Amino acid sequence: RLLSVGACHGRRVVGHIGTTVTSPGDAVGDTVAAIVDPTYRGLGLVHQMGRLLFARFQQRGIVATRHLATGTHLRTQRPLAESGAIPTGVLLGHVPAETQFRGVEHRFGHHRIGVVVYFQCYGDLEDFDVHLPVRYESVLADLYGRAGLDRHERPPNAAAIALRRDEPTADITVRHNRRADVSAVRISPAPDTRISAAELAGALEHQAEVTYVDVPLAHPDCPAAVEWLRVRGFIFGALLPGTADSECARMQHVLATRVDPLAIECATAEGAGLRDWIAGELALTSARLSR
Repeated sequence: RLLSVGACHGRRVVGHIGTTVTSPGDAVGDTVAAIVDPTYRGLGLVHQMGRLLFARFQQRGIVATRHLATGTHLRTQRPLAESGAIPTGVLLGHVPAETQFRGVEHRFGHHRIGVVVYFQCYGDLEDFDVHLPVRYESVLADLYGRAGLDRHERPPNAAAIALRRDEPTADITVRHNRRADVSAVRISPAPDTRISAAELAGALEHQAEVTYVDVPLAHPDCPAAVEWLRVRGFIFGALLPGTADSECARMQHVLATRVDPLAIECATAEGAGLRDWIAGELALTSARLSR
């Protein structure tokens, strides 16, 4: 579940980087924060720990990683971009406003801190069918192209026009991080199921400062689920590439008074472009809901 590399000076731990594997046996992992003691910065520890972690990936059959926690500021984004990772989204307000990065200046003020999501592929990921939401079809197709991923887009059909209420329904899980005030909703991509609007509404009863819903792109009801969420104030957050069991479009809902969408550091022009586009989506959605 966790692959971890630490940097030590004698008995003192001065750095750490790791990757979680949410689904045991999955070929894609999610990196956790890269941390270096301020006294030991500038020595290339992030690069060295990253190389050791990559060796662990090869041993475990992990061929790609999604970087969220490491996409907060330029100090960690730049090594990702230099190593070939590409931005696939921007999560507004991902980190609590009270978070302090010792020795790292930022301009976030009293707002929550956004992150740029990066994706990095080291090997071959399986091809599979995807059902792209109409509004984000061109954006997702472009991100797939940048990531070098082949996906077979299936056209919408009658089974995916509306969210179904009949059985069997896809499993929906909810996790709430009280300290960060972030809720994460995950929809199972299990075949021969339908996404239930009633169950999804129930999962969203708790209103956190930031709420994510990960909609599986391999599920036929993905376009309908994304549109259902858009009506309720969600906007696109990121493409999280993976396998047929883990690849999803992350939709996000933020309480706009605590989020400054432009106060996000971007190490690449592509990341800045995604940030500006998502900030525009937030502005349009806020204006629509206020009418």
